[in-house]
Parts: sequence; C-alpha cells; structure tokens
Amino acid sequence: RQRQMCIRDSKNGDKFVFCEGKLNGQSLEDYFNENPPKFWFVDGSSLEGNFFVELKNATLNTFPKDRTIVWSWSGINIRKESQTERKESDSIQYRLIAALKESKKYSLIFDDDGPGEVADVIAIQEDDTNNELLINLYHCKYSSSETPGTRVTDLYEVCGQAEKSVGWAKDVKFMMDRLLKRAASRESRGGASRYELGDNETVSYTHLTLPTTERV
Repeated sequence: RQRQMCIRDSKNGDKFVFCEGKLNGQSLEDYFNENPPKFWFVDGSSLEGNFFVELKNATLNTFPKDRTIVWSWSGINIRKESQTERKESDSIQYRLIAALKESKKYSLIFDDDGPGEVADVIAIQEDDTNNELLINLYHCKYSSSETPGTRVTDLYEVCGQAEKSVGWAKDVKFMMDRLLKRAASRESRGGASRYELGDNETVSYTHLTLPTTERV
C-alpha cells in the first residue's frame, strides 16, 4: 500500500508538521531527528545526522580544459534552445546541427528534440579506421540569462540531461527503433522531418552492420 505524505503549517503557523496518511502529524524537526537525511558531497564524503564520514584517499576528478571546445555564438539567441519544426536559424540547436553538417563526418543527423527525447540531436559517424559506428548524443541548454556566464544551475541541468541519456547506450537497437517511431509519428501528422541528414534506411542498417561506441 502506498503511503500518503504531506508537509503543512501547524495551527499556530510557526512550525511545519509532517503527516503520513490519516495519522496525526509530528513536527518536521522531530521527524528529521528520527529519520535524518543523508547528504553526499562531491568528494564522496557523507553526512547523516551528526555522523560525518570522510573518504581519506578520495581524489576529486576534474574535467580537462583541453577537452573543452569553444564555439562562436554570434548571431544566435542564447536564450533560444530549440530550432522547433520551423528550423529557426538563430537557435542553439540549429547552430549545433549546422556545425555537424559542416564537419562532413556523419551519415545520420537526427533532430530528436521534444518530450521523450533520447537527446536533442543524435549524430552517427562511420569510423572506418576502427571498424565501428560512433553514436553521438548532443544536449543543448539555453542560457538562463541574456548574457553568457558560468552559472552552476545551467551546468547542472544540461549535465543531468546527459546523465539520463547514458542509459540508451545499453540497447542500441531499441534506441534506433525509437528513432524510427518518432520520425514516423511526426511525419504522420504532416510535421517537418526529424532527419537533418540520412533517412529511415540509414537508421535501419546502422545498428546491424558494425559494433557501436556511444558518446554523450
């Protein structure tokens, strides 16, 4: 049986009350004293109640700066993430797709933007040197401000999207089948094609011909 829980003001308005189902509530302070939440820190240490566990030999992983590629966003509205079905040329997604096309590396570029997406853009590259397919999942994030900046909230959101999409790497066939269905669904209602490069045939043979490596 699923428990119903809520947090509400007490009658005198100066405390919060935690209640489960139809049972009488208890103060939020008492509840957390009995059920202390556990906090995890970036270095792997944790805090539960007044018990702090520190990892003595923890090393903090950092992202190497030389792997950061800086792009020019001149002419792009950094507050506009999606190109939409209108292919709006001042959007972040349009700029990404244009750069992928210009690279001439990919046999498939797929606009998967929208509810239920695997990623905002999916690009597949045939790596003849290593005899494999490289499946690249790209995530776009609009700026929360009119001016560029190093905002943690923007970073967390796009990293969260990327982390969720990692699960698709477990079953490439399922992912390709999903792309086919999403492409057909949009086209059946007369919408713009999701294919920026390639077509259904490209999707159908990619996961059958070579081993794959996924990148997010």
